[in-house]
Order: sequence, then C-alpha cells, then structure tokens
Amino acid sequence: MAYMEGWRGGPVKPSPVWPLPLAPRRGTGDSGAMSLPPLLRRQLPGVLVVLLLVGAMAAYRAVYVEPREWGAACLDMSQAPAACTPRAALLWLQHWQLWGLGALALGFWAFLGGPPAARIVAVALGIIATLNFNATWGMLGTMLGAWAWIGAEARAAREEPGGPGGGSPMSSIQPASDRPRTT
Repeated sequence: MAYMEGWRGGPVKPSPVWPLPLAPRRGTGDSGAMSLPPLLRRQLPGVLVVLLLVGAMAAYRAVYVEPREWGAACLDMSQAPAACTPRAALLWLQHWQLWGLGALALGFWAFLGGPPAARIVAVALGIIATLNFNATWGMLGTMLGAWAWIGAEARAAREEPGGPGGGSPMSSIQPASDRPRTT
C-alpha cells in the first residue's frame, strides 16, 4: 500500500472513500452476497421513484421544451405535432406557478400526516417544480415532503424492537403500582 505525505509531514495511509457497508462482514457466516442496510432497504423504492420521476421530467424538458426548434414547430397548434400538446400544458403549469403550488399542497398534506406516497410524490414534484422554474413553492414543498419522510422513518426506527429507542417511547414508563417506594 502506497503512503502519502500528510499535512504534518509524516506518512499517511490512505483511507477508502466509501466505508463499504455493502461488503460481506468477516466472521459472521455471511455467504458473501451483498446486503443493503435496513434503512436503505426500506427507503430504496421511494428514492428510485423520485429519481425516475425527476429523470423523466428532465429528459422531457431536454428533448421537447428547451430546443428552439420545438418552440417554432408548436407556434400554430392547429398544425403542430402531437408532442406540442403536453409541452403546452407543461408550460401553462409553469407560467401559472402550478407546479410549485401543487408541490407545496402535497408537501403540506404529507407533513400533516398524509400517506407515504404523498411524502415521496411531494419530494419528486417539488424537485420537478424547481426544474420548471417554480422554485419558490417547489422548494418549500420538497422540504415539507422530505421532513415528513424523514420524520416517519425516525418514528418507525424508534418504534421497532431493535431500533435506537428500544421499542415504544412509553415502554420505559412504569405504572405507579410497579415503582419501588422511597420512604
């Protein structure tokens, strides 16, 4: 292993950039198959949905909205190609700030106890709103959705038996009849 010169002048052994939590652990009887940490395993589908939706919108914008040729082709909607109708809807929603307001409304719903899908879609729609120049409301919707998503994960981790809370927060409270008397 090569050594580098440290900032104090002594040799420094390079450390890996990624701590490799996916690598099999030695001495645990692990077969060598890669396994995801529980947090990542639970949240991976939601993260993939966010990435898929944002990637689809970014690709659509790059192909049909941003090129000037499409703007010229869509000037006369009576003779425009079929791709101009969703493009016009996207730009109408962008003009009236409805991407951002929709993300904000979804973020509030998620924050106030909406279903898990509302948290995921609020984050995705907020990022999409920011891509569509509705950043003021879009970022707020993303923040509320992410806050609800992270808060729900923290509550779930606290309530699961092996979690950091060791069960319900109320499990450590003893009824008055079970407490030892201190007289």
